[in-house]
Amino acid sequence: YPLQIAYVNQPLSKVEIFWLFCQLFLDSSRFWPAYTLFNFSLVHFCVFVGLFWKVLNQNPGQLKEADTDSQFSSIGDLIEAGKRPDRFLDNCKHCRLCDMCIQDYDHHCLFLNQCVGRDNHRIFILFIMSMVMAHLIFILSAVYYLCLKLSGLQMSDWGSVAGREASVLLLTLFNIFSLIWVGWLLVEQLDAISMGTTTYFRRYDHKGPSKRQRLGTILTFLLEGRRREHSQSFSI
Repeated sequence: YPLQIAYVNQPLSKVEIFWLFCQLFLDSSRFWPAYTLFNFSLVHFCVFVGLFWKVLNQNPGQLKEADTDSQFSSIGDLIEAGKRPDRFLDNCKHCRLCDMCIQDYDHHCLFLNQCVGRDNHRIFILFIMSMVMAHLIFILSAVYYLCLKLSGLQMSDWGSVAGREASVLLLTLFNIFSLIWVGWLLVEQLDAISMGTTTYFRRYDHKGPSKRQRLGTILTFLLEGRRREHSQSFSI
């Protein structure tokens, strides 16, 4: 059915604007051949922007005065009082760039100019996953597009196609290298989470939890935002 728009003197209402958006979204096959990919990419872009905004604005887990114990001002005070300092060390670190103490400190992301800690770690992981998905969507779409361009041509003609589609090739290569870096970052993050800690406080232990326990820890963190703490020895 053709999309018709009537020009009136009155401005469009919110309902009419929403209806117009739905018509454009559902009828996107008229101006976008791969409308399924377009719809999926549009939804993914909205999710990506939402996660990006949230990870920028959410408190990373700043240690407040109410969370501290005024009886102890240093590690020495904890040891003299017979308290185990491992919990204090694992839960907090002072970031010089942010000038604040972060609970469950992971790292300071220079790209976001934001610390990653207890309260925004899960959002950061979901944001990294959305970046991986974005790179995969572009790479697979570009490969499919180039295959269509090369189909039915002789190998001697591939050079001319590569010259015409140089921008696509360069962007694909850039996305491949970026995917490798983001994928490595995601693997490192999930490895630390599976051990019940962060990348900053991670300790390698040959007698760590089993693979099933580590997978369960990752799923619990992604679904609930709660990190399982595995027992680790601490020595001074």
